[in-house]
Amino acid sequence: MLVACDPDAGTPAGSSGSSSAGSTGAASEALSELASEAVVSLEAETGPVIPAAPAIAEAEPPIGHRVARKTMVVLAEPRWGAAMRGRVDMGNPFAIYEFVAGKGCTGEGWARVDQLGHVCLRDAEPSRRPGKALPLVAADRVVPFIYAKPRADRSGALLQPVSRHRSAAGLARGEAPLDWLQPNHQYAFVESRRLPEVGVVLLDRSRRAVRADALELERPSNFAGRELGERPVPAGGVAAWSAEAPTLVRREPGLDAEVVGRVEYHREVHVDIAPVRRDGVDWYALHGEPGGFVSDEDIRRWIPGAPLAGVGADELWLDVELSEQTLTVRRGEEPLFVTLISSGAGDNPTPRGLYRIWHKQALGDMRSLPGDPDSYTVEEVPWVQYFHRRFAFHAAFWHNKFGRRRSHGCINLSPRDAARVFGQTAPAMPGGWTFVYEHEDEPGTTVRIRRGVEDVPDRRRPIGEAEVDEVLAARTDE
Repeated sequence: MLVACDPDAGTPAGSSGSSSAGSTGAASEALSELASEAVVSLEAETGPVIPAAPAIAEAEPPIGHRVARKTMVVLAEPRWGAAMRGRVDMGNPFAIYEFVAGKGCTGEGWARVDQLGHVCLRDAEPSRRPGKALPLVAADRVVPFIYAKPRADRSGALLQPVSRHRSAAGLARGEAPLDWLQPNHQYAFVESRRLPEVGVVLLDRSRRAVRADALELERPSNFAGRELGERPVPAGGVAAWSAEAPTLVRREPGLDAEVVGRVEYHREVHVDIAPVRRDGVDWYALHGEPGGFVSDEDIRRWIPGAPLAGVGADELWLDVELSEQTLTVRRGEEPLFVTLISSGAGDNPTPRGLYRIWHKQALGDMRSLPGDPDSYTVEEVPWVQYFHRRFAFHAAFWHNKFGRRRSHGCINLSPRDAARVFGQTAPAMPGGWTFVYEHEDEPGTTVRIRRGVEDVPDRRRPIGEAEVDEVLAARTDE
């Protein structure tokens, strides 16, 4: 378990962006969908949604594949105690490229793997399957698990105790509970199953069963950002999104002007570059239908920002702008993709500066800091990219407030956007791996976090010493 900055895990998601704590509508709808499926498995290898990394013509073909019988650490050198390159979890196949000499490893000995790393093959066996990019996501879903938490009121108090059973069969037989679920805890389930006289139950990776009607199911957002190559911004305008449900369009700038239309939540729009100031609010003329003016408070505009000195013309980097809550993927000076985020709110701001992605996780558990009155635990958060201490980019499946500050400091992305960005940044995550760390031969992607067009301090730290405490904590967690 890694301590992280995840936000508001106790607030349920909603595709409309509205809060529904303590309500049953969304959960009832989700349960009816589950019940109609009879059996839904998220373990089927139907393919991940992570975009494939560009093919490299000179890529070295592997000499074979192995599958981990237990968690395996990838090391920089074929010896115990060397710097970490990453991790492969039990049951995951991975590629090997050559056998190498080393000490302290029995069986097949040491092998070189991706990221110029080495693994001891003592805890692996031959596999015919190549490693797949993790996490695996079913074709009709945007997240790798069914996420749910015990039903609670607005204060976070459980409406009733929620039991967990050793198996679905045990639950059906009326056996005593194995344990009880905790409040403010998001649980990850791999399968739903309908049992006669019991109803729908959810099963986790260990096949433990919980009645679905005791849970509030999360409904991940389908929001996705804008591919600028496919949808370039028209000349003379600014790309923007509606950040209210809905955004009101007025005939003239001003709070008392006639409402002539509405823009649905998270819809892409284009507005004038310069605003009109009225009633203490900036108003932007809306291009296209419906014509009129929208309030700066109701939209989020894309402010591209200046090029970053020292970035190569073909180098991919991330540009985060906090005042309008946007993230841009850029290659050199060229913007490729832009989307909405949710950054830190209140007493938990997202730090500004230049950073590098030093550590990526396909999946990671997150929890609040010790002593935090707003405590939470979230299992199996997908597409996590740490850039500074406990601050990370990651998917948020529990809300749809992208374009609004909401987190405990991390940068929340919609599941689709989190997968898209994760698949393009360095260090690349090899197939079958769960963790990967930057190293001298593949530094992490540069990240700029700014407000407006301000200059920010360079907080990038030397590779290998920037996050020593966190690396040691990750080792301990294994």
